This record gives sequence, structure tokens and C-alpha cells, in this order.
Amino acid sequence: KKISIVREEAERYQSKIESVQKELSAAVEKRRQLKDHVGKLTKENNELLNILKVQGDMIDPENNLYKKAEQEEEMYMERIKQIENGLQTWSRGTLREKFGPGALQYSIRLVNEIEHMSQTVVIETLPIDFVPHSIAIFNQLVDLKQFDQSGLAQEVGDCLNFKSDELEVTKSISFVEKPFVSSMIGMNVLIAIRGSRSAVLFCSHDCDRSGHEIDIESVFATVSTGAEFLESLSRSNKRRNWSVQSVRLLKSVNVED
Repeated sequence: KKISIVREEAERYQSKIESVQKELSAAVEKRRQLKDHVGKLTKENNELLNILKVQGDMIDPENNLYKKAEQEEEMYMERIKQIENGLQTWSRGTLREKFGPGALQYSIRLVNEIEHMSQTVVIETLPIDFVPHSIAIFNQLVDLKQFDQSGLAQEVGDCLNFKSDELEVTKSISFVEKPFVSSMIGMNVLIAIRGSRSAVLFCSHDCDRSGHEIDIESVFATVSTGAEFLESLSRSNKRRNWSVQSVRLLKSVNVED
């Protein structure tokens, strides 16, 4: 019954996310079209100005059209920002109501059935207020047990991918939440989107991903226990022998702790 309630809550959450996501995607596409249009008008406008300057005539017949396109682009940029802020506000409120304002700790149980080995990794999210939407997505996947029995694979550089492709819910991360990502050290946990593929990755903070086309990358947690194990595993040809047995919420951590 508890799983049924969780699934119903997750479905309602996903329905809201999908509705807003459609609007966000439409706004992003419109903004891209407008940006292309503004670039074209800018080029044409400059060409016209050069011709008119030579003729001694500073009349700019395209100026109004150019300004209108620029204004429309700014309008869609503002709408995109409003939607992103709305998603973050909604996710933040939902998480704070359930867990309070701190961070969340999760236990990830890894098993190697071939060599009869196991390892527990503990991750701790950033405080909920910093990356609420990414944490909400991850927590939803944990509630739905979407990570259970998923294999480990090398994805980008030395990053370990422990779930990908079928994670449709992660595709509602269509913008990057950046609190202070550049200052985070150790092994990080992030949601990555590349084209139509999505994944949750363990990545060292200094892992070089510059040569890989990652459209969106939201870092939301660090590995607090088991980082050295993951570092060595990412460089091992035995990593495919390991799988994620389960991911479970351990506790919420107060900001003061």
C-alpha cells in the first residue's frame, strides 16, 4: 500500500513536471528561433547601414523589426527563467515539507555477485535550497526503486554511470542548477543529459569531460563514504561485474549539523 501511495504521488509529481516541461521546451525552442532571427537581422541591418552610410543616408528601415525580434527574445528568456524558478520553488517546497531545510543522505548498496563482494557507498546531497529540483528528481527515482539492480558502466571520462537511457524522469532536468559546483571536491554525483539520453553519474570533481557533448549537467551530491572505492572502480576493467543492489534514504541532515 505504501509503494502504491508513493507511486501515486510520483505520478502526480511527474504529471505536473511534464506539463511545465512542455511549456519550457516550447519557450526554449522559440527563443532559439528568435536568436537565429535576431542574428540574421543583425547581419542584414549592419549591411544596410554600411550601404546607407556610403550613400550619406542614415535611415534604417530594418531597425523596428530588429528591435521587435530582440524584445521577443528577451520576453521568452524571461518566461524560461520564470518556469525554471517555478520548478525550483515547487521542488524546494515539497522537499522542505517532507525533510526540512537540510541535506539528505542516501545509502547505495553495490554488489559483485561474480566475486561475492559488496560495498556500501553513502552520498550526501547539497542543502535542499541549493539544488531543489535535481534532488527532488533523484529522490523520486529512489522512492520508485528505479536504481535497484542497475549495472555500473563507464560513461564519460572516468565517470561511472549507474543508470541511464530509461530514466525518462531525469529529462525534466532541462536547466542547470549551479550553486558552487566548481568548488566541490572529491567524488560528485550528477544528473547528465546528452541529446535524448539521460544518466546519473559518479564523477571525480577533476574528471575531464570537455571532450564529451553533455548538454546539461546538474551536480547535486557528493560521496561521503566510499569515494576511494569508486575512484578505483572507475579505472578497473571489472567495473561491469558490479551492480547497484539498492538505493535507500538514510536520513535528513540539519544545516547546523
